[in-house]
Amino acid sequence: MINKWIGEMTVATMRNMAAELLETYQGKLDAAFMKSEDGKLKISLTFDVSMSQSTQNAVDVDATIAFTAEKIKDKIEKSGISELQIDLMFPGKENAA
Repeated sequence: MINKWIGEMTVATMRNMAAELLETYQGKLDAAFMKSEDGKLKISLTFDVSMSQSTQNAVDVDATIAFTAEKIKDKIEKSGISELQIDLMFPGKENAA
């Protein structure tokens, strides 16, 4: 019986995966940092660890890197929308329905 699921081998694999992603995106990370308006760049590395579907007594690891090259902030608000409202027909204006 296995007594450890996330041990030295799994952690070493996760470390190597993180290094590979950082090395792969080093140029894009630098470009995104240079574009940042506030001199900051948030870089997220996440790992999903799950029971392996292909190997008995093992885990699968997915590593993901995320960062934003541009800060985009947009907001749209609509309020008071009711399906009970009726569409008024005005002369010269076609009904939207």
